[in-house]
Amino acid sequence: MEISEYRRKFRVCDQMLSSHASLRDRYRRLATGLILIIMALSIAGVALALQDDPSVGILGVDLEAKEWLAILAAVVLFCSIVDLVIDWRGRAWGHAHAAERLGELKGQFRGVEIDGGKVETGGVNLDVAYEEVMAAIIEIPNSAFNRLKAKHRRKVAVSKLLDESPGAPLLYLRWRVLRESLAKARATKEGAGLLEESPPSEEGN
Repeated sequence: MEISEYRRKFRVCDQMLSSHASLRDRYRRLATGLILIIMALSIAGVALALQDDPSVGILGVDLEAKEWLAILAAVVLFCSIVDLVIDWRGRAWGHAHAAERLGELKGQFRGVEIDGGKVETGGVNLDVAYEEVMAAIIEIPNSAFNRLKAKHRRKVAVSKLLDESPGAPLLYLRWRVLRESLAKARATKEGAGLLEESPPSEEGN
């Protein structure tokens, strides 16, 4: 494997590992939050059923206890259907599996030795391992790809600054990354504008 190809695949593996880990954590939080909502509503329904008063006021709305029970039952049913249809737990498991496979692949990539312009893999076919993992894991949604890529790049930039300044607050380092990125984007835009305004050279001038 050429060193340029090795570095490209390592960057892709690292970025996808961060992306799948972020999606895993996100879907786990959503699934846990939905389950807690269902549990809270169910407990509220039990407490409401034990009320002796025929009329109960909640958030300034007075209804009969049986009407509140009907509303709570409908909301719990709706949340349960949402849980089954969206299946955040299943998505979290899929991205957790992808993160695990990519973590193993990243470990294989880190275990090589660079000798000149060649990569010594110690008998491991990294190309085959890379293709097998990429074919086996769940895909990253297109709608989230750019957001996750930007998040990964920010994480890498903050990590480099943290190595240089271990005692600096993370909030300050994130601000530095944002400021430098905006300055670079502004310089690139101004440079592109100058190129557009410059007339093409002509022979003989």
